Amino acid sequence: VEVTNEGKHTLYQLGAVTRSDNRLFEGRELVFGKLAPGETRSWRTTLGICRMEDEKRACRIPRDVSDRADGIIVEFEEAHGHAPDPVEVRTVIRALPQPRFGYGLQVADNVSGNEDGRVQRGEQVTVYFTVRNLGPGRTYEVQANLSNRSGPGVLLHNGRFQTSDLEPGAEWVVPFTFQLLPDFEGKEAKLEVMVVDTDLRVYATEKIVVPVHDEAKPVRRLSPKRLVGLDAGTEIREAPNSDAPVIARVEKPARLLHTATGPDGYERIDLGGGRPGWVRASDVSAARGQVTRDPALAWVTRSAPPELELVGLDEFVTRDDTLRLRGKATDQDRVRDLYIFASGRKVYYESNQRSRTPQELEFDAEIPLQPGLTTITVVAREDSDSEVRHYFTVRRDAEDGSLLETPKRDDVLFGNGH
Repeated sequence: VEVTNEGKHTLYQLGAVTRSDNRLFEGRELVFGKLAPGETRSWRTTLGICRMEDEKRACRIPRDVSDRADGIIVEFEEAHGHAPDPVEVRTVIRALPQPRFGYGLQVADNVSGNEDGRVQRGEQVTVYFTVRNLGPGRTYEVQANLSNRSGPGVLLHNGRFQTSDLEPGAEWVVPFTFQLLPDFEGKEAKLEVMVVDTDLRVYATEKIVVPVHDEAKPVRRLSPKRLVGLDAGTEIREAPNSDAPVIARVEKPARLLHTATGPDGYERIDLGGGRPGWVRASDVSAARGQVTRDPALAWVTRSAPPELELVGLDEFVTRDDTLRLRGKATDQDRVRDLYIFASGRKVYYESNQRSRTPQELEFDAEIPLQPGLTTITVVAREDSDSEVRHYFTVRRDAEDGSLLETPKRDDVLFGNGH
């Protein structure tokens, strides 16, 4: 802030403080001291949330702050009552590019079990959780968590993993493990997986139902050095049957370890690091030589929250009492519905249940704006567990362009709405 004394009086003990509806900017003190007529002096202050780090004050804008427009009022004080009039400063913050998590799942009885591709009581199981960043932005601090939703009889062994930077297009394979205890009484084990960037607060979650089988399928183990050749396009399944999910496809011809012959015309192979997969016997051929290092496998990561695109949202300042918001939600499977909150109040809902285009939903809504700041949340859902949320904050000014004070309510949200 730069101040020039254009008056006839010397200003003594001149200072200022910032005031805003956003705690990122509020309460910053500026000290100018003595300012003679014609003299100019400037002072800088920090923005963001301030904390002590290594005995120094550090102020940063959190990474999860959404697109938003804010107004800052700089109020001056002077020892003899000659303070300048308040000044309004306008700021716009653009959100960081967001990641978007796609993922695939494989359940394998390869830790402590008969390795028939199905889960029985007493076995220790791996849940391979393959995460891919489908969004335009990198990640920062990412956690992957496995939770037990079955109650007694399921014992988690490795249920939490962390990583940092997943660039757009990058993949991360998480090997969760759990044990199905011998006294487990259910016919299926219920679990839940979640991946979340704790800095950006972007997440994806899904419930898993693992069937529990009473009897094992016949499996004939083979020599540990036996190789098999796979052609490009070969489908690799989770279990030895045609109804089992496809977990990967071979992109280039590869030689892999052939570990067992299973039921129903399927062969078990080692995908690397002891991770099993099942292929049709008709898709394999005997091979010699060395195992292909880093085989070109395309992991299936079909599951993902819907993708949300907003159209024409370039400005976050208006003098109108409504905002026209248009856009489209898309998903590989379906978009069930979409709704919009304005500062904690639901103002729009649209169902897509009987649409002729179940994989997309276009919307055009008029959103009411309160004076000052309105935090808007757009939510598109595939189902109750899979959804995407987009946050932004619009500032409504008075008709003459001056700042309006935001009503003080508990549901006026800060940042990205969390």
